[in-house]
This record gives sequence, structure tokens and C-alpha cells, in this order.
Amino acid sequence: MTIKRMPLPDGPNEEWRELRRKHVTASILGALPAFHCHDYRTPLRIYMEKRGLEIPERETKVMRSGRIFESSVSKAVAEERPEWHLEQVGAYYFDEDTRTGATPDYFIFGDPRGRGVLQAKTVDREKYEVDWLNGTLAPRWIELQVRLETMMTGAHFGAIAALTIERYDPKLGLIDVPRDAAAEEEIKEAIRSFWHDVEVGNEPDPIFGDDSEIIKRLTDKESAGAVLDARGHNDLPELLAQRAALKARMRKDDERCVEIDDEIRFRMGTAEKIVGLKGWSVTYRTRHVAGYTVEPRTGRQLDIRDHRPPEERPT
Repeated sequence: MTIKRMPLPDGPNEEWRELRRKHVTASILGALPAFHCHDYRTPLRIYMEKRGLEIPERETKVMRSGRIFESSVSKAVAEERPEWHLEQVGAYYFDEDTRTGATPDYFIFGDPRGRGVLQAKTVDREKYEVDWLNGTLAPRWIELQVRLETMMTGAHFGAIAALTIERYDPKLGLIDVPRDAAAEEEIKEAIRSFWHDVEVGNEPDPIFGDDSEIIKRLTDKESAGAVLDARGHNDLPELLAQRAALKARMRKDDERCVEIDDEIRFRMGTAEKIVGLKGWSVTYRTRHVAGYTVEPRTGRQLDIRDHRPPEERPT
């Protein structure tokens, strides 16, 4: 590897974004088909991004929380490990030959093993207890992220700090990630294999549900007169029947919800709220909703209609 270092820009920078788009970065490593363990990215999304499909990056609540509370993680680590000196990295490390990059959060100084890297994460209490085993084991995609960051920076070890964001009782999990030659070779091979698949057009299978946005983008235009011959897809009738049954159940559920809402409204009459209900808050007040105009748009719409005999339809 021939590692280069690029200081992070102070604000939005298209050159930096374009550079990252050409690389497999540590934060998405776990989404590669060889690992397929990322909480927020799928193999198909990463593949299509690297093939040039523009997918807008929207900041989620989880991302915003991590950005805002990152400094709190470092403060918690300083209390837990006072012998460590943390220094923000503030740079992007990349290798153009392997098309790989990483942006660690902090360097660790003052450890007898030498310089380390720290990846700071914020999590809610439930994830901390279940996915992180009370701060003793990191999800694999984050472990992979730190392993690549240690490789790219030449650090002697890595660490992951997970802080629960709570008002009075934040918990800190500090997990060591030592260098591991076998694990690092696995990462290198996964990246090589991924770029080979991108170059030859070996597209990974979608994850239906998670890849909805990607599938809509890939099928956003129809070919006039083109048809799909269902004789080669024996599972389609079963899928459509299952969909029809689910839709029928949803209609019944919606109808029952309307009945319950009507009964509650009738019982309340002119009352604006219900009191004395343990565990429930019910109000029935007048609200003003501003009008708005929806801009016209054009796009493909999936339309499924059930033409089976009545006896074959769900009731």
C-alpha cells in the first residue's frame, strides 16, 4: 500500500466527496458481499454507488446524534483511560492502488503498545445491552471499520468506544481491537473481490425491503412493449396471493381502527381529553392544518389487481 493523507475540509467539498466515492471506505467495509454485516448499508447499494449511481446521502437521526455527541465519547474515554491522550485525526487516509480509504476519529497516544486509533460511537441503551452485549462486544461492521483504520494509518492497535446517550447514567463500553494479520488479509481480499465484481458487472442480489430505493432507481423507466413471461417464475403466483392476503388483513385492521376511533369520539362527545386512564393519553381537540400544493411529478407506479375467482380470494 502507498498511503496518502488528505486533511479534512472545513465544510462541504466536492473534491473530497468525489475521492471517497472512488474508494471502499472503512465506514462501509462491512457492507461488502464478503461480510454483509452492515447495519445501514447493503451490498447492492455499495455496488451501485461504485458503479456511478448517484444516491443522495441523507443524515439520519443516528448520524446526527453521533456527530453531535462525538466529543462526549472522547470525554468519557479520558475519564476511563486517563493515561491515554486523544488527538482528533482530522484527515482522510487512502490508497489509490487498492482504492481504499479511512477517516479515523482519534489517535491514541500514551499506550505502551504504541499509537492507536479510536472509533467513537453513540448508541441507545437497548442496542448497548443487546447488540453490544453491555459494551463488551462491538457489532462486526464496526470492528471491521476499526481494523481498516489501523491498517491505513499504520497504528499498533485499535479501540472502539460506545457511549449510551442518557441524561443521568451514561454507560461507556471500551473494546480493544488488536492487530490481526489473518483478519487484515481477509479485508484485503474482500476489497479486491469487490472491485473485481464492480469491473465485470457481477451485481449482488438485492435485499428486498432494505433496497427499495435502489430497486426503484434501477427500474425507473419501462421499455415500450416489453413483457415479463411469468412461465419462468413459478413463485410469482404464491407471492401475489400472499400480498393479496396481507392487503385484505390490513383492510380489516384499518376498518377496525376506524370503528374504535368512532366509538372513542362518540364517548368523548364535547370533552377535549380523557383522564383517569393509566398508561394512556387521549385528546380530541380542534387543530388547524395549513393548506399546501403538491408539485406535479412523473414516475412509474406498480398497480396490482386481483382477477382470481372469488373463492380463491382472501376474505
